[in-house]
Amino acid sequence: MTSSTESISTNSQNWVGIELSGIDTTDFEEITSENADKFRRMVEKEENENLNLNLNSNQNLNLNENQNENQNENRNENQNENRNENQNENQNENRNENDLDGFKDINFEEEYTDFYYFNKKFSSKKKSQNGSLSQSIFNLANTIIGAGSLSIPFAFKASGAILGTLLLVFSGLLAVYSMYLLAQISEFSNVFGYSELAKKAYKKVGSKFVVFCVFLLTLGASAGYFCFIGDLSSSIMGHYLDTKKTFLKDRRFLILVVVVLVCFPLTFFDNIVKLSLTSLISLLAVFYVGIQTVIKSSIYLHKNGINHQKIVYFNLKSDLFLAIPIFSISFICQINFFPILDRLANPTKKRKRFVILDSVGSSAFFYFFIGLFGYLNFYDETQGNVLLNYGNDPASIIAKFAMLITIIFSTPIIFFACKISFYQLFFSEQHPRKWKKIISILIPFFIALFIGIFVPDVVPIFGFTGALSGNIIVYLLPALFFLKLRHDIIYKHVPIGDDSNEIEENNGKNAMKDEGFDDQNHERKKSSSSISTFNETTNSNENLVLNQKTKEDEIVPTFMETLFLSRNNFIISIGPILLILYSVVSTVFCVRQSLIELKKSF
Repeated sequence: MTSSTESISTNSQNWVGIELSGIDTTDFEEITSENADKFRRMVEKEENENLNLNLNSNQNLNLNENQNENQNENRNENQNENRNENQNENQNENRNENDLDGFKDINFEEEYTDFYYFNKKFSSKKKSQNGSLSQSIFNLANTIIGAGSLSIPFAFKASGAILGTLLLVFSGLLAVYSMYLLAQISEFSNVFGYSELAKKAYKKVGSKFVVFCVFLLTLGASAGYFCFIGDLSSSIMGHYLDTKKTFLKDRRFLILVVVVLVCFPLTFFDNIVKLSLTSLISLLAVFYVGIQTVIKSSIYLHKNGINHQKIVYFNLKSDLFLAIPIFSISFICQINFFPILDRLANPTKKRKRFVILDSVGSSAFFYFFIGLFGYLNFYDETQGNVLLNYGNDPASIIAKFAMLITIIFSTPIIFFACKISFYQLFFSEQHPRKWKKIISILIPFFIALFIGIFVPDVVPIFGFTGALSGNIIVYLLPALFFLKLRHDIIYKHVPIGDDSNEIEENNGKNAMKDEGFDDQNHERKKSSSSISTFNETTNSNENLVLNQKTKEDEIVPTFMETLFLSRNNFIISIGPILLILYSVVSTVFCVRQSLIELKKSF
């Protein structure tokens, strides 16, 4: 009995794993014989349930750990994105501050900063999008119409009554098209600013070239304004001094006195906000001149009719190339185009097109009346400054005096951009010395003064300015920006909002992430097979990385291939290409004719 008990006890210990020494043998025999199998099954069932619970708990722990890892990864990615956005914002702010290149003491009010400073990015700061549609149209038309409208009648004389009208409409349509290209590429690339587009398209060289063009434009405009000051002041002094021959009526002497004593001290002002109030007075004075021209011409035509022997409808001679740059420079507003649209409330494409069309259309309408009626009043005797054709009646004297005052106080505003562009071309320190700021004022000012004194007519001045800088800013550069940036965005996958060094850093981060995908997948394959969602996400991420690599490995078509090999691209690009050809051809012929006219003036 003892041996049987020991054998059963060892077997039962192997089954159940418990001590049986404290159990009575008779009861034990009944348990082992009748209930041992049931007891064994019950214990095995409990063990299986415990094992399942342990497995489930381990799986839940793994899932929670993986979820926590993913949440941490997402948080890290969001933090990195926020850091990148903050870095980009800080870099954009630093760029805007560096663009001033040392003019840190300029105390602009926010309303006028964007208007007078041409080299500014407007995408990072949307401060006051509350400009109504009518305000935006008025502001853009105000930048278009200026004292240059006094030369529009001469442009009609140089081209003819009908051909001048056609050239005026054609120049206005080209200006609208160039602004349309700028608006399209700025929305596509998320870059708002003329100089910023140049920098993104052609790097530092493009930005410097735009600064150089603006320097030529403002230098020529300042010289032309000095010429206007001499003409108008000598005409007014001639009226009050009658026919007495005196140096007080001398044009060169009056330019030297008025410009040096009045305009020159104003050029040292860093805060020119108060001077900008003269822009409204200037616009009113120009409209007064236009109304006076239309009324006097209507009275003259009513009395005498049209002289068909003197009128020229189509002038296809070389003088035609003196009219083209005048029409081109009359529609320059591309530099101030972005800040005006930046303040437009609800800036939809339809509203932007409406602002462009209305402002250019109203300006062309005004140019047509002052140009045609001014030409029909004086025919071949029309001068470069139409006010010089009028006598000394009270209405004409008021018009001359009003234009003289507005030109005197508008010259420092124009010259402000001239001195900044000169400094950006020749100096690079962020905090310049005072003598460098003085040099950036003295050199361009006295160059413009020299031109205004010794060039007796404003026509060759505006001819050179319009041919060199006007055609380039209005027609050539917007077309080049559109073609270059469109090619880079579509085919090279270049994020226009980032710099090249930022792109390289992002590519390096993506490469590190690509290497990290393999390690993460290797670790996840070792984990439980129940975590299928994470495997699916890693597979999708791998596919995205492979797609990005295949895109990078694709052969990028060249600039010329995108223009001519694809029919759709050629249709889209034919407009900018024709605009470039027109700009280049007209620039060459207009510069040539301006040189001839300059020789005649001496």
